Amino acid sequence: MIDKGYKKLIFSVALSIFTPLTTFQSLAETAPPNSLVVNESGNVGVGIDEPTSSLHIQRTDGTANLLVEDIGTGGAQQLIELRNPDGWPFQRYTSAYGLWDFYGSSTFGINNPNNPGLEFNLTKTGSLTIAGVLSESSSRTVKQNIVPIDSQQALDKLVSININEWTYTNDENNTRHVGPMAEDFYDAFGLGKGSKVLSTIDTSGVTIAALQGLKAEKDREIVALKDDAKAREKDIQVLIKMNADLVKRIELLEKNINSKTNLLSSATQTK
Repeated sequence: MIDKGYKKLIFSVALSIFTPLTTFQSLAETAPPNSLVVNESGNVGVGIDEPTSSLHIQRTDGTANLLVEDIGTGGAQQLIELRNPDGWPFQRYTSAYGLWDFYGSSTFGINNPNNPGLEFNLTKTGSLTIAGVLSESSSRTVKQNIVPIDSQQALDKLVSININEWTYTNDENNTRHVGPMAEDFYDAFGLGKGSKVLSTIDTSGVTIAALQGLKAEKDREIVALKDDAKAREKDIQVLIKMNADLVKRIELLEKNINSKTNLLSSATQTK
């Protein structure tokens, strides 16, 4: 039975003897212990005495990393391919956030096994579902060329856009949606990356501006209605006064008529 230490020594000597015949270019004599280890299971360890995976890299100074680099001029190419028949190609672990699973099959997903449900799911047709809240950067500290817009113009443009119900052409489930065409929105406002896409930042911003324009419009209408109501109130008060004067005149007239009627009746009785 050969001791593990001797195995490593034999392996190191073999590397130094047969280096010209192998793919190894060099193994520095000053390399730290366990710089390269192959155990009985065929696991390859870099910086670790007992590798527990097919390739196990370990360092204790915070520099452990893996680099795959092609410096040729052949153009873009595939550098890494991960396969797993169970659909979960790899997992990522950090001491602060625990375990995260990444998988790709008919969809690409990110999952935290400690929480129920799937946190992130991207379909092959580009539909994205997340379990939490989508927060987009919108702080004034990351913005420039800030210009106020006319809320009334935003309202006028928005109401001119057709809103339709539709289905995406690549949606096998024929899911129905409601909204404007990106081309119409871009023609009206000229916002975003182009006429084929819509940004929720832009659509929500235009909607808020249009609501402000609508409120301002309604406020003006309310002020006009209040002014009209005040004017009508004055007219009503004038009519009330005129009616009161008319009542007095009628009462006076009735009194005079009654008085003359009584005099006429008395004169008739005297005859």
